[in-house]
Amino acid sequence: MTYPQLISAKLFIPPPRSNAVIRPRLTERLSGGLNGKLSLVHGHAGSGKTTLVCEWLHGSGLAAAWLSLDEQDREPSRFILYLCAALRKAGVSLEPEFMRALQSGSYPAAEPVLTELLHKLEAETKPLVLVLDDYHLCAADATDSALQFLLEQLPQLLHIVLISRELPRFPLARLRASNALNEIGAAELSFSAAESALFLRESMGVTGLSKADAELLGKRTEGWIAALQLAAISLRRTENVSGFVASYTGSHGFIADYFLEEVLRRQPQHIQSFLLRTSILERMCGPLCAAVAAGASETLDAASGGALLSELELAQLFVVPLDGERRWYRYHHLFREMLLQRLPLHDERTAAELHLRASDWHEQNGFPAEAFRHAVSAGDIGRAARLAEGGGMPLQFRGGLDPVLGWLRKLPAAELELRPQLRVLYASALLMTGELSSVEPLLKAAESAFEGGEKEERALDWIGHIASIRAVLAVTRHDAAAILEQSQKALQLLRPDNVPVRTSAQWSLGYAYQLQGNQALAEKAYAEALSGSRKIGHTVIFMMSMLGLGQLQEADLRFYEASETYREVIGLAGKPPLPAACEAYLGLARIHAARGEPDLARPLAMQSLQLARQLEQTDRALAAEQLLVKLEQTGKRGVDRNVIAAATVPDSGANRFPLVEPLSERELEVLRLVAQGRSNREIADLLFIALATVKGHNRIIFDKLQVKRRTEAVARARALGLLQG
Repeated sequence: MTYPQLISAKLFIPPPRSNAVIRPRLTERLSGGLNGKLSLVHGHAGSGKTTLVCEWLHGSGLAAAWLSLDEQDREPSRFILYLCAALRKAGVSLEPEFMRALQSGSYPAAEPVLTELLHKLEAETKPLVLVLDDYHLCAADATDSALQFLLEQLPQLLHIVLISRELPRFPLARLRASNALNEIGAAELSFSAAESALFLRESMGVTGLSKADAELLGKRTEGWIAALQLAAISLRRTENVSGFVASYTGSHGFIADYFLEEVLRRQPQHIQSFLLRTSILERMCGPLCAAVAAGASETLDAASGGALLSELELAQLFVVPLDGERRWYRYHHLFREMLLQRLPLHDERTAAELHLRASDWHEQNGFPAEAFRHAVSAGDIGRAARLAEGGGMPLQFRGGLDPVLGWLRKLPAAELELRPQLRVLYASALLMTGELSSVEPLLKAAESAFEGGEKEERALDWIGHIASIRAVLAVTRHDAAAILEQSQKALQLLRPDNVPVRTSAQWSLGYAYQLQGNQALAEKAYAEALSGSRKIGHTVIFMMSMLGLGQLQEADLRFYEASETYREVIGLAGKPPLPAACEAYLGLARIHAARGEPDLARPLAMQSLQLARQLEQTDRALAAEQLLVKLEQTGKRGVDRNVIAAATVPDSGANRFPLVEPLSERELEVLRLVAQGRSNREIADLLFIALATVKGHNRIIFDKLQVKRRTEAVARARALGLLQG
């Protein structure tokens, strides 16, 4: 999965308000908490959380990284990617290779990524504040775990500020007990009577308001800044201020509803329409607003849409800038929620139509995930399906796995029945999440639907896609025959321009040939997979194909070529390395061990072991541990490359004859285990070498003995006296 375009507005620190009420009692609290790990600012919508932190940051002179979170950031890979992007924007030294590995979307487990990030943060020499705004929108088990991991090992110079409507779900007791938590809640955020009066007079420009009226209004709103702001907009247009304040009663919900009606009713009609129609947008710019709100004004276009947003900001109509150029904005969350509630009552257009307009604009401007989300909100299953399919590169491979899978899980069975291609996407998404048991039933249902209809090119392409998924399923079982059958079927049926799926099928085909010991065909298939994956930027397939190629070279004892290939895989894996690097490090270690270079092999094997443990790859961890033990036992004598000059061949006996080329000591060792009836996997484990290396030795042994089968090899070896003793 890849993230083709980061949203830079998420990393922008909102500017301070020129007429904001300075609240030293709270800014001093924030400054005083810098010695701890976490400052938690939490309270209900419209309580001034973000404004307070912005004012404090701009007044403190501290270096800061800012990340505005949303619901899509519940996906841990996206959360970590934007977290690192925010830190890098603030000056943290994160190499381009590190960021490219993150942006490729090919993530290992979160912990090794965060561990590498912490190592880089340890090298920083200046204090830094990391602000996570609207954390409640992305709160989930995965993001909670990632944040808790960071807090447990946080460098001394980094301080995290968490802004949320809700308390985070990870435990805070330990932080409180160690005096590492600085907490500002809703009670502290509420304006005092004096602050309410100052806010209404200085910030909102309300005149004619007595001290008593200001205090009464502050009391009735309980210091809720959003309610005071809504009240102030109406107060500026009210002649009887005292009468208005005296009649102002009700709960927060009633206050918000009442004054929103007052705000909307007092705006020109085109502003009302603009506000309501654009309320469906989480982020907005002039061209997007013009596309969505078309018809609200005869002159509304991209330029006037941007100008209207600036006008709304100046009028303090709950519009928040998201970048320094004032191109992207969002509504205050509470204001947007209230607008959305009233949209069906004030506009003849349905929300679905507006979402479709937004979907079309996002698609045309290179934001596929946002286009998909609006199509889903519009209830347009056909459009959402097309966007999920992605024109050959499904959206789930481009950073949209969670939203696509979430949508597919909620679709009625009837819709899946009508659109069998969605079952294929569903199966592919489940395969990516490791839910293997649910994959085949979906594939069978989809296959039955496609085969029951006309065999047009598009249907055949989907049948080919099904075969490619089955090939990957067979890869998880190391079933060479099934992989080969399904990969060949996929390549036969897939359209030539369906490069993403064809590339996957070429890789699985190469793996099948590798399992069968057919080196020439395996290398050819991997070369095709490398070409396709390079063309479309499919990092995972590219690396897995390179890894397979390196294993083939190692099995053929072309150690120099294999070393170069493994090093290229390691270079592509970035820091922290992607999972394929674990096997590449192990391969390099084996090669140095074979050359009698234990000092070079040992750190590589240790690196492989560490990665395997982090990625919970038990078999690879065991292989690395076993190689390390063997290295200690053999010292500098070498592990598997003591080649003898000639084989001792008895010159008597009717069935005995000299070999064209003698067997090496390792080849004799493999041959003896073959004679014992050991499988290739058992031989690999006993000799601490790769399975592919065993198969390479077998091929060379067969060539030297001039046989084709294991039984023939054993018989010929016994005849030559190679297995005596």
